[in-house]
Amino acid sequence: MNTIYTLIRNKSETWVKLETENNQSIINDIIKHIDTSGKLRPPQKESIETYLWIKFVGHNKKLSEMVREGLLYDDNLARDYDNYHTFQNNYVTQFLNQFFLDNDLKNLHKKLVNDPNGVTIDWNVLLDNLLHNFEYPNYLFSLPMGAGKTFLMACFIYLDLYFASLFKDDHRFAHNFVVFAPQATKTAILPSLRTIKDFNPEWILPKAEADKLKQIISIEILDSLSSKRKDKLQGNNPNLEKVNRMKQTKDFGLVFITNAEKVVLEKYDDKDKVLIESLEKGQQNLLDGRTISEIQKSNELREALSQIPNLTVILDEVHHTYGSTGNGEKKLRQAVSVLNQHDNIVTVIGLSGTPYVKSIIEIDGKQNIKLNQIQDIVYNYPLNIGIGKFLKIPDIRKVSVKESAFINQALDDFFSDYNIEYNNGTRSKIAFYCPSVKKLNDDILPVIHDWYSKNRAGKEDEILRYYSKVDKKNKQYSLPKENLAIFNNLDKPYSK
Repeated sequence: MNTIYTLIRNKSETWVKLETENNQSIINDIIKHIDTSGKLRPPQKESIETYLWIKFVGHNKKLSEMVREGLLYDDNLARDYDNYHTFQNNYVTQFLNQFFLDNDLKNLHKKLVNDPNGVTIDWNVLLDNLLHNFEYPNYLFSLPMGAGKTFLMACFIYLDLYFASLFKDDHRFAHNFVVFAPQATKTAILPSLRTIKDFNPEWILPKAEADKLKQIISIEILDSLSSKRKDKLQGNNPNLEKVNRMKQTKDFGLVFITNAEKVVLEKYDDKDKVLIESLEKGQQNLLDGRTISEIQKSNELREALSQIPNLTVILDEVHHTYGSTGNGEKKLRQAVSVLNQHDNIVTVIGLSGTPYVKSIIEIDGKQNIKLNQIQDIVYNYPLNIGIGKFLKIPDIRKVSVKESAFINQALDDFFSDYNIEYNNGTRSKIAFYCPSVKKLNDDILPVIHDWYSKNRAGKEDEILRYYSKVDKKNKQYSLPKENLAIFNNLDKPYSK
């Protein structure tokens, strides 16, 4: 089956091979340096090859435009499909012909064959809708958990900055970046994204070039807590202060890592939009001063971010942005639209290990296409390929015992067989994933403490509870502030 990502991979492999045979090629220099450094995993390196092809051959165009211009077209592949001669050099209908046949869409295929010129159905519009029809170039990289998605984000950032410094007026390359995590109360992703700061660009660039970029780049975390915590003297939003301060000193190499819903979309729901309209009409007497201030500061932050020039937006767990909520587009995608209100977005790059989102494309009001997978995937590395290579082979055991016995046995096995120290001094860890905060504290944690009292007395400080946030009903389970810092440093030698 031909997909966007298989077509691109075929093109990029051939292109990279030709570039690496050219000693004058800048692509050759980068690929050989990556090979020599030996730091990247296969899917990271292949993703970078795809990225380079998109930038230098695809010219950072929308995928639908690449299809129209024949950049993804393979005539030898096309000849293997029925009705090849019907569509001749029309790359859109050749692509749809393959898509319909591969996905057994017989009725649509029949209409395509009978109406290749698109008299009854506009095939160009269908192509746009099939590839999600965003206002900006949008590329999804699908890699499984453990493949190194966070450092891959850093690779994209440094490579874009490197090329932008060489080709200063080339709009294919971003000068600044916003990295979005999904809703923080559902995941612990934002803390992991902070490790972008730890990436060493010498993995992908020569030391001299890497050092230059390290002097240029400024990475700042926009914290959801900071958005609500006002300065006592000025009443300002600390995130807004960070953005304005950095923008005043530079317009190249800015990287903001944040949570879209808690920061960018704060005070942006339907209720607040009505209040904003009231403000614009001069009806400030309807609102108290604090509400007016919060709305104004939130709008100022959105405006400040949207004015950042030459911007690439990177979305972690991007599958959360596809489809709709029933009331419009998903909030994470809505945040991207906010940043693009001045058309400053160069590219949107998404990463996900689970690009499986059901969607329906309506056609001529009579039929539709039902999809089970996101269609603008440009690179895909399946989980089953990684297992046994760079991903560990899981040791799966199923037991039918009561919960406490299972936990005790797991701890016995871990400290007997897996309690090791790595070359850099980091110690192995055992993690228990719990279905709820209450379950963790009331049922799981007491069993672990009891095991420690019998087997590792005096070492209870090795036990760490971590979850992103608690709601009001679980307020008694609130974590000490230092737990976040401990969690962020679990892979460091000084972590217990």
